[in-house]
Amino acid sequence: SSFRPFEVGENRIYYSLAALKGVGDAAVEHIVAQRGEKPFKNLADFCERVDPKIVGKRVFESLIMAGALDCFGHDRASMMSGVERMMGLASLAQQNAVSGQHDIFGASLGAQSQALNLPATEPWLAADRLHREFQVVGF
Repeated sequence: SSFRPFEVGENRIYYSLAALKGVGDAAVEHIVAQRGEKPFKNLADFCERVDPKIVGKRVFESLIMAGALDCFGHDRASMMSGVERMMGLASLAQQNAVSGQHDIFGASLGAQSQALNLPATEPWLAADRLHREFQVVGF
């Protein structure tokens, strides 16, 4: 369902990630491949495992506005305010993976989830949240 424009389920419509404005097939293929290796544990794990050259800031913002990252338990307003931190964590993990850096115990630095402290912000009002969803869905 991540690739088809939408899929109808019992009392639900599943909208494709690839159909969201600003996301695209390459980003979805990369995210699905990473998820296929093992499910994402949390938002920090997601950020560490995606390649920021493929899943850029605009993709992160579209996923946040569409609610695709709600499963990680963070408020959309906080995630949107912290998108630079999310990108920074993704870049750091990618740099560590490329350079092969390890911690003092021999574990890959990219393999351990770092804390992702998002800024405390006022949650979006329901009308604002829906407006942003409609923007990325294309309504």
